[in-house]
Amino acid sequence: MQLEKYHEQETEMLTGEVIESQLEDIAIKKIAHAGSFYTARRVAHNLGKKMVRRKAAQLVPLLGAVVAGTTSTLFIYEVGIAAQRLLQERWFGRDIETEGKP
Repeated sequence: MQLEKYHEQETEMLTGEVIESQLEDIAIKKIAHAGSFYTARRVAHNLGKKMVRRKAAQLVPLLGAVVAGTTSTLFIYEVGIAAQRLLQERWFGRDIETEGKP
């Protein structure tokens, strides 16, 4: 009888240890999965930031070209207007801007 009781206690202890070991393994796997997910998320976030910075840096020359082109076009337009007025003043011998004003 004592042998059977001892055997039951040993079986319960082994079963408890096995269950505890399995629970520990499950917990470790869950923690590892969460950690790997967090790490992958941070890596993706950092890569995204780096890619955006590189693309933004590539846009700087393009924006500079647009600004320079616009400035050049406006300057040439104003020079053309001034040249036209100067020609008219010399050709007609009068001041265009003050003409028609009292």
